[in-house]
Amino acid sequence: MIRAAIAAALLFIGLAQPAQAQSWIQFATCGTPPRTLPVGSPATIGVDTTGSLCISGTIAATLTFPTIGAAVPATGIYNGINVGGTLRGVTGLSLGSTFSQTVAIVDASGNQITSFGGATTIANGADVALGATTDAACATDNGTCTLVALTKRNNQNLTSGTLATGTAGVPAAAVLSVQNPVSEPCQNVAKTYTPISITTATTTRIVAPTAAKRTYICYMLLTSAAADNVAIVEGTGGTCGSGTAGVIGGTTAANGPNFAANGGFSIGNGAAAVAATAGTNVDLCLITSAATPLAGVIAWVQQ
Repeated sequence: MIRAAIAAALLFIGLAQPAQAQSWIQFATCGTPPRTLPVGSPATIGVDTTGSLCISGTIAATLTFPTIGAAVPATGIYNGINVGGTLRGVTGLSLGSTFSQTVAIVDASGNQITSFGGATTIANGADVALGATTDAACATDNGTCTLVALTKRNNQNLTSGTLATGTAGVPAAAVLSVQNPVSEPCQNVAKTYTPISITTATTTRIVAPTAAKRTYICYMLLTSAAADNVAIVEGTGGTCGSGTAGVIGGTTAANGPNFAANGGFSIGNGAAAVAATAGTNVDLCLITSAATPLAGVIAWVQQ
């Protein structure tokens, strides 16, 4: 009997305790609670059937998005970077119709050297290696001087025509080395073409002398109507009468090229000398042995 009374008392006490407040209530539709809450009931959170929070009232917020091409707003949303814990806006450059973010070049210590789109100006004399405009010309071509001083030295050399002297096997820096220079007279000097027409057995000058110059035969053509011996010689006196020496063959017609009737020869192609006088300022002559037409041409230069 006593046990039954105790159990009944405990059941009564449990039913008499207030129900523990529920922390949230599910709404089928936000704003329409499933039941009426009594006045003074604890605050609860409402969620819909998907678990999304139901909020009664209005939350107002204004987000400003700047327009491209407009001025940067005092407040708004745009890209920024963290600089030492401070938010900084990203700065760019306008290069014509192209816009680009500014990029800085820094040294190992983090000091800015320059930036793309800009220019670095070094004050006169600020760079020890570069020097100052007042620096005197370097005393030697390879001395330890500033760049300005060495430049002034080079300008002096160019103005005065002074060039450093090279040593055996080591040419000076200013010496231009030319490989295989052309020294062929028939290519260096404009050629003269002289026609030849002789009809008697005589000595005929075909090239007059020039002081201090030799005569070079670049090309020669000779043909004879009848048998004829022809000596090609050099000498002085107007017709090679003095100091006669053979240029092609000997000093007499008999010892020169011998042509049969309607014979002759052609030597050279004009690109290089095929014969030349040994002396300078001398005549070039032909000595013929027969009174027959000897015709031809000679291309020659003097150097």
